[in-house]
Amino acid sequence: MNPLPCLLATCEIGTGLQAVGQVVDRFIVALYLEEAERQVKEATYVTGLQLPCALGAAVNLGPPYTRTYADVERPPREIAGLGFTSVAFSNFGMLPAHRLGWVRQVLSAVEGR
Repeated sequence: MNPLPCLLATCEIGTGLQAVGQVVDRFIVALYLEEAERQVKEATYVTGLQLPCALGAAVNLGPPYTRTYADVERPPREIAGLGFTSVAFSNFGMLPAHRLGWVRQVLSAVEGR
């Protein structure tokens, strides 16, 4: 079985993203910002670029990003309203066990849409 081609790259916001959007099927925005408001602002900016590809987001759940259930629940809910079609979580292995339940709840809600 051949894996699907994958390219991971970073680029500065606004620098050639239209060109990148022409050749990728999904553009994933790393929302590695502590405040949920800044995460949503970043996602809103990328949505405004109107890239010709699907949009996804990666949300960092490691400390200090996750203090409350809202820190886990809000970004996926709000970016879904902006047209993002996928969300991934990173660093959730650094969460205490009781906070992993929050991730389960959010994923169940996202999958139920």
